[in-house]
Amino acid sequence: MRSVSIRQLAAASVVTPVVAVAGILLLLIWGSTTRTAEALGRTMTEHAGAMVGDNVRAYLSDAVRVSDLYARRIEDGTLSTSDLDAWRGPMLQDLVTSPGVASICFGEADGRAVYLQRANGRIEYGLGVGPGENQCREFEVSAGGVVSAEPLRVYRYDPVARPWYAAAVDAGQATWTPVYFWFATHGGDAETGAGYARPVLDADGTLLGVLTIDVTLSDLSAFLEDIPIGEGGNLFLTDANGVLVAATEGAVTSEDGQRLALADSSSRAARQVATIASRVRTGDDGAGVIAPSQSGRVRVAGESALVSISAITPFRGLDWRLATVIPESSFMGEARTAQTRALLIAIVASIAAALVALRFSERLVQPVLALRAHMKRWSRGEYETPLELRAARELEDLSRDVNAAALDLRNHVQVKASLALANQVQHSLLPEHPPAVAGLDLAGNSTYCDETGGDYYDFIDVHPAPAGAAGATPQPVTESDSKPGMMVVVGDVMGHGVAAALLMATARATLRLRARTTANLGRILTDMNNVLADDFQDGRFMTMAIALIEPGARRARWACAGHESPLVYEPSTDAFRTLTGGDYPLGVVPGTEFREYPIEGLSPGAILAIGTDGIWEAKNEAGEMFGIERLREIIRRQAGHSAAQIARTIDQELERFLGQARANDDVTYAIAKLV
Repeated sequence: MRSVSIRQLAAASVVTPVVAVAGILLLLIWGSTTRTAEALGRTMTEHAGAMVGDNVRAYLSDAVRVSDLYARRIEDGTLSTSDLDAWRGPMLQDLVTSPGVASICFGEADGRAVYLQRANGRIEYGLGVGPGENQCREFEVSAGGVVSAEPLRVYRYDPVARPWYAAAVDAGQATWTPVYFWFATHGGDAETGAGYARPVLDADGTLLGVLTIDVTLSDLSAFLEDIPIGEGGNLFLTDANGVLVAATEGAVTSEDGQRLALADSSSRAARQVATIASRVRTGDDGAGVIAPSQSGRVRVAGESALVSISAITPFRGLDWRLATVIPESSFMGEARTAQTRALLIAIVASIAAALVALRFSERLVQPVLALRAHMKRWSRGEYETPLELRAARELEDLSRDVNAAALDLRNHVQVKASLALANQVQHSLLPEHPPAVAGLDLAGNSTYCDETGGDYYDFIDVHPAPAGAAGATPQPVTESDSKPGMMVVVGDVMGHGVAAALLMATARATLRLRARTTANLGRILTDMNNVLADDFQDGRFMTMAIALIEPGARRARWACAGHESPLVYEPSTDAFRTLTGGDYPLGVVPGTEFREYPIEGLSPGAILAIGTDGIWEAKNEAGEMFGIERLREIIRRQAGHSAAQIARTIDQELERFLGQARANDDVTYAIAKLV
């Protein structure tokens, strides 16, 4: 009998009943109710924005009305600019009967001024006879007009220096000022506000002074809180730069008295709509121009809310933005009810479909369980037991594929374990830590781009053992071994991986063996080349640079086999020495006679560095190479630090340069600093 397709089983037992009965029903009902509710919500936010705009204009009209009243009084002689103290009675009456007005103030060009304001929980009356020190006296005034005997303060008040004075003079007519600090200080008790300021002229058109009627932002915020916009809704009024003017949630100024931007508000709702509000622009007629993207949806306190942004210009000089935020719960009630009913119907349909599909699903469950058990055997390293699935044609094919993959995985795991062991062995061939040598500070590092690599660095002490020392092995000293020292070695086998690692190990053993018998670097490389030429097949080769440093004599010798010459930095001249010389790579031309070269007159603090091309040929994501000049600059910049610090800086700078790019070659270097 032909096995049944697993696709047919899935369609018959799961897909058809669930999608047909539950999915289509839910999508239709959910979509239609959501669209209806969102249309209602957009209408609510747009209506709320228009209503608030009208209310804000009406609120500010109180200040305009009072300003017009005082302009008429001055014009008909009811109030005289020569007797400012006579203004106190009318000002008190107008301030008490105009709750939207926080301050009435008149200042003259000669520095005389009179004001009455609601501040610090009381009514304060100020009279200034000039702009000099202590020429303004401020008193507390009761609602009945009784002035305190002692002044609250005596200070300097120059009306000409106030923002509202300059705004009116510059405009040449009545105008609303930008928001400014109402009090002179900017501390925690500072108050911000805006004023309706107008220049006052005599019959000849000469400026007598400036009259300003102020409203405070705190009063404006309190006014917005009384406007009904739906349960949980919020209003945020900002200037054209996105700085808060008034808000129903959160402060508009910080604790230190600084005005807050919408994005810096303590209100989460304000921060959520900040980016939307910043995209509103103002048209030529002063009306807000709102693109569809400026009305959107945000999440506030875990609930979705609609946002509508509008630009309002209630009066000349006021270019404001109004953000209206209405929670979804204010308009989604009926929609949620309909969606709940649809959800219940879908649940019932799904349960019925599940019962029908249950008998068919058994045929699908058993193969899956068998496959799961088989995967657990893999996790325990059991790859020999075959998987046999026979419920469907595709499952039989899957069994064959899984069994084939098991063999590949077993081989891969074995190779991985072997590479890990090789990596461990190879790292054991590198110095565990730099040796302690008098007069030298040493550091080195090797990082492989694969599990194993072909780079190598070493520190070899070529000091001959003192005669008669216990356990000492005599070391012959040749004609070039006049002074013992520390040998610093860096090598690079072509390529990387296991083959390169094996060749590197061979080279290390040969080098250390020859270093026990001679300190002539040319002779060491010559002997290594003859040995490695027989081991390096199919075109492989190895580059190497060796330096033997004699710290006591302040000199060194070096030899090079196809490798970049050592970098020698002299802090006394702040320059790198130019080293010339070097021979073929090891393993290329048998019988090559290698030479060594002297480095005389090393100064204290001199640094010798040898690296592989994996450093300067490393490329970042843009394809740019790290370059040897960057390495030189790191050494120069870190010359005053230890060799270990220089090494750490090289690693950090290389990692920062690569970014997300992956190193394609091994990175190895050794550093020696004379101390």
